[in-house]
Amino acid sequence: MPRVEQELLSLTRDYDNIKNSYESLLDKRLNARLYENLEKSQQGESFTIIERALPPTSPYGPNKLLVLGLGLIAGGLMGLLAALLRERSDHTYPDVESLQQAFPGLPVLATIPVFQSARSASRTRRR
Repeated sequence: MPRVEQELLSLTRDYDNIKNSYESLLDKRLNARLYENLEKSQQGESFTIIERALPPTSPYGPNKLLVLGLGLIAGGLMGLLAALLRERSDHTYPDVESLQQAFPGLPVLATIPVFQSARSASRTRRR
C-alpha cells in the first residue's frame, strides 16, 4: 500500500506541475494575442501631414527700434528728474546776493573767497 500511495502522490504532483505550466502557457498566448490586436489597432492611428508649416515672415520677438526709443526717452526723463531733484535738494548759496535775497533782514558779516592755485587760475583764464 505505501508504494502505491507514493506513486499516486508522485503522479498528482507531476500532474499539478504540468497543469500549472499549461495554464501559464495559455496566459502567455492570450497576452500575445492582446498585444497583437493592440498593435494592429495602433497602426490605424498614423497621422498624415495635410499642410506644411510656413516660417514667419517677420520675427515674433520685440520690436528693437521701439524698445531702443522707449529706453532712450526713459533714460533722458530719469536724467532730467535726477538733475531737478539735485537742484531742489541743494541748500547752499553760491554768492552773497542769493544769500541776501533768502534772508533780507540779516546783514552779511563776512565771505570766504575762492582760492585757486596757479594751474587752475591759468585754466580759468584760457576758458
